[in-house]
Amino acid sequence: MDVDAGRILEGRATLDDVAREIFDVTVAVASGAASKSEALGHQEFILTYKTFEPVGPACLPGGAGRVAVASRTVESVSN
Repeated sequence: MDVDAGRILEGRATLDDVAREIFDVTVAVASGAASKSEALGHQEFILTYKTFEPVGPACLPGGAGRVAVASRTVESVSN
């Protein structure tokens, strides 16, 4: 939310420009600068109305060829 990546599609910035800005903002916030949300007075952001199951690589124990996605299991497809 702190970086307008839509500028790439609009032709107002290149991918490299936005990538550098994302990196710079990440370093600044990690170094103690306030994010845009914090500067506007927001203290926390949490999605409490959704529940997510852990999703990980199929190579984990019990996950051979299967990945859990939002309360359902999807079989992997191989060629």
